[in-house]
Amino acid sequence: MEGAMMLYVVEVLPFTMRAKGISLFWLVTGAAGAFNTYVNPLGLQAFGWKFYWFYVVWIVIEFIVVYFLCPETMGTSLEDVALIIEGSGGVSKMNPVAEALEEKGVVKTENAEHVDEVR
Repeated sequence: MEGAMMLYVVEVLPFTMRAKGISLFWLVTGAAGAFNTYVNPLGLQAFGWKFYWFYVVWIVIEFIVVYFLCPETMGTSLEDVALIIEGSGGVSKMNPVAEALEEKGVVKTENAEHVDEVR
């Protein structure tokens, strides 16, 4: 499961933010793993089966946060994902070729989705 989550992080983040995003991903993954390794046995020992209610509440909180704050990106292109997450300025930031062509005055990227070929 971690591999699939990692692929999403790499695909969604622009190149300039990718290293920081991957670092944050692994930091959170490591912290969750440490919590599961060291805290769960203590909680189960102290509260027994009732400790599972902690996870039930946590999953409900995660569901609410994801449902209301995360946009749906299934089936969209990377350019559309950039528009959804970053707004209209995200496309030119994500595509350095389009940005370079816009600086030269060859194309305007305000309405461009992507640049396939540079001649």
